[in-house]
Amino acid sequence: MLIHYIKVALRNLLKYKTQTILSIVGLAIGFACFALSVTWIRYEMSYDTFHPNGDRIYAVNATQNGVIVKDLLNRPLIDHFQKTFPEVELATMVEYGKLPLEGDKSDTCIYFLETDSAFQKMFPFPFESNLYHQPTTTGAYPMVVTRGTAKLLAGKKGLNGAIYDQREIVGTMKAFPVNSRFHCDAIATIVPTPQVPDGGGYSRNFIHAPNYLDFFVQLKEGSNAEDFAKKISTLYYLGDSLHFTLVPLNELHYRLPDPNTSYKFSHIILFAGAGALVILCALFNYITLFVTRISIRGREIALRKVNGASNSQLFLLFTIEFLLLILMALFIGECLVELCIPKFITLSGILLTRGAIYGETIVYALLLILISFIVGIIPICYFRSKTLQASIQSQTGPARNLFRKATLILQLIISIGLFFATTVLFKQVHYMTNEGAGFDSRNVWYAEMMDYNVHDYADKIAQIPYVTEINKECSGFFPGYGVTRISNGTQSYCLMRINRDFIRFHKLTVLAGEPFKEGEKNVIMINESMLKLQENETRESIIGKQVMYGNVVGVIKNFYSGSQTEEQEPIIFFPTQEKQSLVSVLYRVMDGKAKEANEAIHTLLEKETGCKEVEFQSMEEHLEKAYRSERALLYMLGIITGVCILISIFGIYSMVSLTCQQRRKEIAIRKVFGATVAQILHSFFREYALLLGIAALIAFPMASYLMHLWLEQYVRQTSIDAWIYLVILVWVALIILVTIGSRVWKAASANPADVVKSE
Repeated sequence: MLIHYIKVALRNLLKYKTQTILSIVGLAIGFACFALSVTWIRYEMSYDTFHPNGDRIYAVNATQNGVIVKDLLNRPLIDHFQKTFPEVELATMVEYGKLPLEGDKSDTCIYFLETDSAFQKMFPFPFESNLYHQPTTTGAYPMVVTRGTAKLLAGKKGLNGAIYDQREIVGTMKAFPVNSRFHCDAIATIVPTPQVPDGGGYSRNFIHAPNYLDFFVQLKEGSNAEDFAKKISTLYYLGDSLHFTLVPLNELHYRLPDPNTSYKFSHIILFAGAGALVILCALFNYITLFVTRISIRGREIALRKVNGASNSQLFLLFTIEFLLLILMALFIGECLVELCIPKFITLSGILLTRGAIYGETIVYALLLILISFIVGIIPICYFRSKTLQASIQSQTGPARNLFRKATLILQLIISIGLFFATTVLFKQVHYMTNEGAGFDSRNVWYAEMMDYNVHDYADKIAQIPYVTEINKECSGFFPGYGVTRISNGTQSYCLMRINRDFIRFHKLTVLAGEPFKEGEKNVIMINESMLKLQENETRESIIGKQVMYGNVVGVIKNFYSGSQTEEQEPIIFFPTQEKQSLVSVLYRVMDGKAKEANEAIHTLLEKETGCKEVEFQSMEEHLEKAYRSERALLYMLGIITGVCILISIFGIYSMVSLTCQQRRKEIAIRKVFGATVAQILHSFFREYALLLGIAALIAFPMASYLMHLWLEQYVRQTSIDAWIYLVILVWVALIILVTIGSRVWKAASANPADVVKSE
């Protein structure tokens, strides 16, 4: 019996093969998007959830003006916290760095943590012995490496006793799981900072690490984290009033991600939500088609009842047919997951095996089957319980197509909403990377040579044919780079040296006053954020007044070289010193000639200095990294929107096909009584135009409200113009018109005599 029902289900799916294929494709794509995005979310939320006392461990962040400032963290804070707050059981700081392996041509590095003994007590997982009591044979500082790193090093320089930059390997440890902030190759004890002019940061190789420094506290059992957070929200330390915030350890990864490798957690959630909407759209589309097909098969159902089929047998028949397509769609969806895994891993940066990803997606597939069955059981129960007479007779009246129309409106609402959201997101990203940034980043490059004054060769660089302009006697890759931060206890601000050429080069907007004049001294310029700190002062009134270091001669509009979710820091600009010795230079090149310009500059500097190491960076690439999360969301949301619109179009096409099949006799009779093909087409278009209008009236206000909330996170926001609504509505209307036109034309052009005879 079961095999018979499967055969019947397959025959019915093949009978309506166009609708079947469209339903399978829509559900498969929606499932793949949703499953991968939820896998990503679960991975992000799994970080550091395995520590035995993880529920009592918090990251402590120093903030000024609401911005996290790592410069305020220092190791004496550990003692201060433990002496000042009885709630603190342990406190530790972790610095992240890398050690290059000398003489290794593959540029292999050991990524390590530099910690104190409290770290081993707070996070005991990887340690196989007490690192902080291990003696060394050379007086170097002890370090333990993971077993995998030990195998790597064994063939290079040996293991125990090998010394790397003042650190001697004294043993091995287990590796932290990949979903840990502390995943590394080695853990070392603290090495005192060398007294060198630049502070020793670069010489100790503390580079390319997530946030560089973390401060953790472990609270005693029974301590209230909220009360402790209030205590440290304002803390007087070393003459300054500092502000600290707490972040639970298991939330640290996605609340304060590594800006170089991670995406905003809120954007991942939005992508998952969009994937869920696609599944919802595809599922309702399939249920609508399923219900419509069963209603067409009324005579078949009646015939089965006449031949003794029970309600339970009809229920089993419908259930098999319903779930068979779901299973096909999920199989195709898993194939899509397999195709997308390489790109997905590259985009997300997650370190999961294929097996782990498959395991998660299979769980989501089972959940989708369960949800689909729960949703589909309602129409199945309705049709299997219909009386024999009701099965034979066609339903009449307005309620006949109510369910079909309602689900179609729902699909259009989702499609229009996602179309609107993608359009607004595109506008915002374009705005942030252009006029919203407040400066011109097009074709701007940065060349740097350590230990050489590149500005000695600025005039020669300016003569290179591909270079259109150069910024002389001013350091800094982009506005805000290399500034000096100052704190007076309650407020913080930045100091930055620029020149008149810097303002012209970057096309900064001077809101009041004018740029520095040549030879001016004891004068400053300030940005809008600094102006806000001056009570009762306006752009015009502040000109000529003394502010801290000099008289204000101009106010510069805020500019953003990074994320625009936080207000620009207050900045005071000083005129550059004459005859500066600078290792970098800024220049602008012709469109499409960056490669040729950089090669010419490299050749010039190598010839003049004999040094081959020249570093080039692009300002546009820097902004791309700053908004990589927004761009990734735009890319993913664009795919989701396209899929959702296609599913809706599939649904409309399938509905029109089935409707034309149901109304063949009606259309033929209309033609007999004089109706033209154009009039029949108009009746169909009018019906779907009404559905589109209802969907637009619901979708646009909801989507507009949600996007206004989303835009509020940015300091500078794009406008949501009226043309967006009009363009989206026209596009969707045209797509619907093209979709239904061919099917209705074919039905309306049929010979009425042939239709009546076939009936």
